[in-house]
Amino acid sequence: MSLVIDDAAIQIEHTLPNRSRLVKTLFVGVVLWLLPFVGLIAWRGYSSLHVEEYKFFTVSALVTFGGAYAVLAYVTQAVTTSPYNWITPAQAVDGLALAETTPGHLIMVLQFVGFMAGWNNPPDGMSPLASGIVGALITTCHDVLPSFLFIFLGAHTSKGFVAMSLSMELSQA
Repeated sequence: MSLVIDDAAIQIEHTLPNRSRLVKTLFVGVVLWLLPFVGLIAWRGYSSLHVEEYKFFTVSALVTFGGAYAVLAYVTQAVTTSPYNWITPAQAVDGLALAETTPGHLIMVLQFVGFMAGWNNPPDGMSPLASGIVGALITTCHDVLPSFLFIFLGAHTSKGFVAMSLSMELSQA
């Protein structure tokens, strides 16, 4: 019995791509993306720090590519200068040093940035720790959510594209 599934294997019905699954996946992804945003607006107001973090890190997840160093350059430039001024350049370097010395993905330095933004600028009625934790959760969730959504949307539909298969094979070599 072969444990490898090749392209000639018979596909089971529920594994075939279809428009219904695509629409459901898109709907769930958009709800997961927007529900916390609406909740934050209702809780803290549209111009609050955490809503601004939500918007900024969602945009950074959508417009940046090239790995953690490229993303970190974009994020550091934005969050250490006006209009945000959430963290200092020294804190950004500390975050990179922390990310380099710990196991896991380097991109998680953004979680540190989100935490420090909340810690340095707690909204009225929140402690720095609580604000930092909310900032870290927002940053983590909305740094990876767009990527997962794009993967779930494109995984089944891209299976039959020969050019895509070839490029994926070459990129793994």
